[in-house]
Amino acid sequence: MAAFQGDAQAATRMQAFVRAMAVAHGEDAASIHVPDLADFAAARRGDRAAMLRLKNAQLQASGRQANPQQAKSGRTGLQAQSFLSFHPPLKKRLKRLERMGAHLQADVHRKMGLGMRIFATVLYTIVGALLAVCAAMMLVVIAMIIGLNLIVLMIWLSVIHWAFGQDWAANFNGFMRFVNDVITAFGKARRSR
Repeated sequence: MAAFQGDAQAATRMQAFVRAMAVAHGEDAASIHVPDLADFAAARRGDRAAMLRLKNAQLQASGRQANPQQAKSGRTGLQAQSFLSFHPPLKKRLKRLERMGAHLQADVHRKMGLGMRIFATVLYTIVGALLAVCAAMMLVVIAMIIGLNLIVLMIWLSVIHWAFGQDWAANFNGFMRFVNDVITAFGKARRSR
């Protein structure tokens, strides 16, 4: 942090660290475009020349030339804040993987014999047909679910139609007559004892 705030000794240590990392990865320190750390402190204070040097370092790292017409456009997001590329070139990645012990076998998948091609074609044909049958069956299941939903809806609508289609006053009067008849029958049964 001190290197970015203008501490000269910290900036020197940071530049030495960048050179050491470049050598450790088998790269030329000049190929890593790291701007002068004093420019960060100057840019924070509002120095326009330092801001321009940082912008040019960012453009140089991305392999583009400074273009005054492109001042408004460019990278956005995390890459706009960094002078390093998010993904290193493919050749550098492959070299690093080989140094870590990986073995590149790019042509392994291209060498498929005639028997294997026939087997793969038959397998893809069978699997493709089975997937088509599964898709058709899923459509049938969806249609069945929709049908079940409509049946339940029809039952509820029938209940609602029946409820609103009744003459509830006549039903209440009939029920009350029934209750009176039951009470009268119980009363007669008690008197007759």
